[in-house]
Amino acid sequence: AREYGAQWAINYKEQEFWKEVRRITGGRGADLICDSVGQDVQIGNMRCIANFGRVVIFGYASARFRAVTMK
Repeated sequence: AREYGAQWAINYKEQEFWKEVRRITGGRGADLICDSVGQDVQIGNMRCIANFGRVVIFGYASARFRAVTMK
């Protein structure tokens, strides 16, 4: 991704990606998450989305999403 101009690249299988997103954004979170993975990153996405941010789901590479109770 960096070869094509991405400022940051995070491998969700090698680290807790949501912590890195929070660090990069100064704790604010991401305004937009484009998710093609599905269940494996579902909870992490919720942990790193900004208030009023958007999550675009366009695939289920790992599995369909599970039901989550938002508190």
